[in-house]
Amino acid sequence: MKKIALAGTALMSVIHLTTAAQAAEPIKLEVGGFMNQWFAVVFQENDVAGRNNRTYTHPVNGQTTSSPAEHGHFASLTDAEIHFKGETTLDSGLKIAVVFEMEAERMSAGGSSTGQGNNSTSRNADQQYLVLTSGFGELSMGERDNVQLRAHNAAPRFGAGLDIIRQVIVPRGTAANGMHVAAPSPSGAYDSTALDAMDGTGAVKIDYLTPQFWGLTLGLGYTPTNGSRGLANKETQQRDMMSAVLAYQRAVGEDFKVGLDVGYGHLLYNHNPTLGANVSGQAHGISSGGKISWNGLSIGGSHLRIIDNYRNDATPQTGGTIGGWAWDAGASYESGPWGVSFTYYKESQKADPTVKGNDTVTQWALGGKYDVGPGVSFVASAHRAVYKDEINIDATNTSGWAFISGVNLTF
Repeated sequence: MKKIALAGTALMSVIHLTTAAQAAEPIKLEVGGFMNQWFAVVFQENDVAGRNNRTYTHPVNGQTTSSPAEHGHFASLTDAEIHFKGETTLDSGLKIAVVFEMEAERMSAGGSSTGQGNNSTSRNADQQYLVLTSGFGELSMGERDNVQLRAHNAAPRFGAGLDIIRQVIVPRGTAANGMHVAAPSPSGAYDSTALDAMDGTGAVKIDYLTPQFWGLTLGLGYTPTNGSRGLANKETQQRDMMSAVLAYQRAVGEDFKVGLDVGYGHLLYNHNPTLGANVSGQAHGISSGGKISWNGLSIGGSHLRIIDNYRNDATPQTGGTIGGWAWDAGASYESGPWGVSFTYYKESQKADPTVKGNDTVTQWALGGKYDVGPGVSFVASAHRAVYKDEINIDATNTSGWAFISGVNLTF
């Protein structure tokens, strides 16, 4: 009788949810997004072909590469997205929301007819995901930022971000020719102190956030493969990324706010039996951050440490690594429509285990903004960036200054 009663209860629950779903309004999408347009004046250490043609010989594989690079002084930059969002609430109280964030600019420059550049047919969805919210918390599925990133606190900043600076103060070389500052690892440069430096934002994942208790929230996430979707290729892809974050948010009145977070991530990658050796790798990441705001003044900072124990029994020093660290610190002040900020960022990544030393990135930024109306801001910032390769020679190091101004729109 007890089993029959339980079965009947479960059946009635399903019928109730189905009826509730039919009774709810269908999801209607709303349009939003942002557009950032900037103009940059850049002064970067240049190489003039024939006068100072930098020649680099990899200290292990002996590959020689010449890298003349005389950069211009002016750049136009854009970052724009169209967002489609909608939600509905069932009679049972379950809220269902969908989000599509589409890149509005071309995926790449140029005019190739092979599916890139002006004729690009590349998929340009930045994020797309489903969110289920109830009294038990929030469950998210799809291509979305890592759960730790969404709860992360870092140094405040006005103006262009780290990824934009890399486009105008250009690192030298590529991972292919041994100069790893430009792309020092399978995940590229961190440009972040959050765990998305490990799993990326384009991979399909599932995560869960608990309701907030006394300001505390716990988040858990799982990413099957960094190859975006489907089954992971154990020979080539980072996979089985598990992450967790504990975050604290508290506001005392309207003037004082504090945010703290600590997160952990773990992933596996590169098990290739065709190499005739036990090749394996796993990485652990720990991220933390904090920010305090009071009467318009905000002070914050964060830290990321990734420990990568790549191992190859046949050639222990062969292969790439994402091991390293990054941190930032900064402060901002807002008064009415005005705001100013100063931010310092430092990154160090092993990149090539065959070479002693780390690739390093050092950046600082002085930024400002003025809100001229709802969703419209004028921004300006000054930046200094220094890139050093692991062997720290003039042929692979570079630095520069950038002055960027523009308009940021949200809608």
